[in-house]
Amino acid sequence: PNVGSNWPQVAQLPLPPGLPQEQPARMGWSMDVRNGILAIGAPRLRETETGPEIGAVIVYELDGNQWTYRATVLSPEPVDGAEFGYAVSIHDQDLLIGAPGVAGERGRAYVYRRQGTNSWVATRRLIRTSTLASRFGEAVLFNNDTEYLGGAPQFGTQAIAQGAFYRFREELLRDGFE
Repeated sequence: PNVGSNWPQVAQLPLPPGLPQEQPARMGWSMDVRNGILAIGAPRLRETETGPEIGAVIVYELDGNQWTYRATVLSPEPVDGAEFGYAVSIHDQDLLIGAPGVAGERGRAYVYRRQGTNSWVATRRLIRTSTLASRFGEAVLFNNDTEYLGGAPQFGTQAIAQGAFYRFREELLRDGFE
């Protein structure tokens, strides 16, 4: 509850058990919450003490007035420096996750669908064929059930990064993971 002009801390959500706790995961870099689901980006997360920094999205669900850990969502393309989880958006039972460090920093975004309580399955990979190091996936957003939006702030020439915005429509992506 609000006490005067001070808001007391009511929860702290650490890295989930089973992951190395002493690491530069950057949990909290991005986050979104919808319908009791909280997705928190950790774009430098490592699965092991000395493993590559592949990134992840940590998913919690509101249970009464407490957040309960549900899943650690990992990239289908786990490469060092991918920054998977740099941006995240939720719509219904779907997650849209940006990974701007993939493919020579061209970047990608992925759509995951929730299956059961603790599982998320990759259903779409959004690729924008663009210049090297455009970093597509630094910003992602569901527009509605059928549109995915993504930003590539480094798109442009080496001298001028004007940036770019991309829109993907579901009916064009119905052939599965790609």
